[in-house]
Amino acid sequence: GGALHAAIPAPVAEAFRSTGVQKILELSCIALLGASLRDKLDPGAMTKMLLQTLVPAAIMSSLASLQLSLELGTVALAGLLLLALQILAGTIAANVIVKVPPELGVAQGGPTSTKRRQGIRRTAAVQLGTMAPATSVFSFTREFAGPLFVGFAALADMPSKAYMLIFLPAVAKLRGDEVGRREAADLASGVKEEESVVQGTTRRAVALAKSMRDPFNAAIVIGLLLAARQTPTSSLGFFGKAVAQLAGAQTPILFLIIGLKFKLTGAAPALCASLLLMRHGIVAFGTAAFLKLCLPILTAPSSTASAIAARSSARLAAVLSSQAAASIVAFGQLSKTQDASPKLGYNLDLAFQIVSLSFPLTIVLNTATALGGDAYVNGLPLVGLGLCALSQVVYRVNKGQIDEL
Repeated sequence: GGALHAAIPAPVAEAFRSTGVQKILELSCIALLGASLRDKLDPGAMTKMLLQTLVPAAIMSSLASLQLSLELGTVALAGLLLLALQILAGTIAANVIVKVPPELGVAQGGPTSTKRRQGIRRTAAVQLGTMAPATSVFSFTREFAGPLFVGFAALADMPSKAYMLIFLPAVAKLRGDEVGRREAADLASGVKEEESVVQGTTRRAVALAKSMRDPFNAAIVIGLLLAARQTPTSSLGFFGKAVAQLAGAQTPILFLIIGLKFKLTGAAPALCASLLLMRHGIVAFGTAAFLKLCLPILTAPSSTASAIAARSSARLAAVLSSQAAASIVAFGQLSKTQDASPKLGYNLDLAFQIVSLSFPLTIVLNTATALGGDAYVNGLPLVGLGLCALSQVVYRVNKGQIDEL
C-alpha cells in the first residue's frame, strides 16, 4: 500500500483528493446505484419528478441569487460569447455527424426515414447548444481556480440561463418540423381566441393563472421577482430551506436517472459520443481564440506576481466553463415544448442520452484541465484537434449502426 502510494505522482494524488474529483466519484456511485436498480425503478416517472419539482426549484433558487452590476458587465459579455460558441458548435457537430441525404428511396425508408434523421439532427443541435456549468463545472472552478472565479462563472452563465429559460422554447419551435410549427401556431392562435372571450383585467388574470400552473413558468417568474427585490431564497426562512432542499436534490437524482437509463452499448451512445466530442473540439478552438484575443482586454495588464496568477486562474476558469455538460434544464424545456406540439419532431430519448453522456465527458475533460494546468490551457488548439479526430474515429467505427438510427 505504501509503495503504491509513493508511486503515484503528487499532482495526481492531490487532484484525486480535491473536492471536485471527490464530488464526481460520489455522483458516480449514485449512477452505479441507479444502474443496479433498473428492474425496480421507473425512469420515466423519476424523470417527470425531476422536471416538475427539482429543476424548477433549482431555477428559482438560481434566478433569485442573481446580482447585476455595471463593472461586471464584461463578464456577462464573455458569457454571451460562450453561449454563441456553444450554439454554433452544437449546430456544426449535428450537421457533420448526422447525415440526412436529400432524397431516400423506398429501400432506405423513404420520407419517414428522412424525417427521422432530420429529427435526430435538430435534437442534437438544440441540446448540444446548451450548458450546465453549475452542476458540472463549479466544483472544479472552486477547487482549482478559486472561489472568486465561481462568482464570475455564475455571472458568465447568465446569458445561457436567459437563453434556456426564455428563448429556447421559441427556438425549438422555429427549428422544429414544418408540420409541428403549424400545429404550435394553431395552438397559440386557439389560446388567443379563447382568451379574447374574456375582457380586460379578467383576461390577463386568466392568462397569468394558466401560465403559472406550469412549474417552469412559475419558477422563472418568482425567481425574477425575488432577484428584482435582491431577495435570495436563503432569506425566506422555511420556504427558502424547502426550495434549497429540492434544488440540492437535482444533481443526485439526475445521476440516479442516468444510471437507470444510460447504456454504453448500441448506436445511440456512439452517436452521442461522436456528437459531444465534435462539439467540445469546436468549442476548444473557439475558447483558444477567446483567450488569445479577448481575455487580455478583460484582465489587468499588470506584470506583478499576483496579477499574473490571477490571469492564469481566469484562463483556467474560462476553459473549465467552456467544457460544461449539456443542460438538464434545457432538456426540460425541450420536453415541455415537444409534449405541447408532438409533431415538432424532437427525439427526447436522444436528448437525454446526450445529457447523460455529457456529464462523464465533462468530468474527464475538466480533470485533465486541472491536472494539466497551464500546459492544457495553452494547448487548447491541439486538444480541439484531438477531440474532433476522436469524434470521427468513433463515428466511422460505428457508422453502420449510427446511420441506421
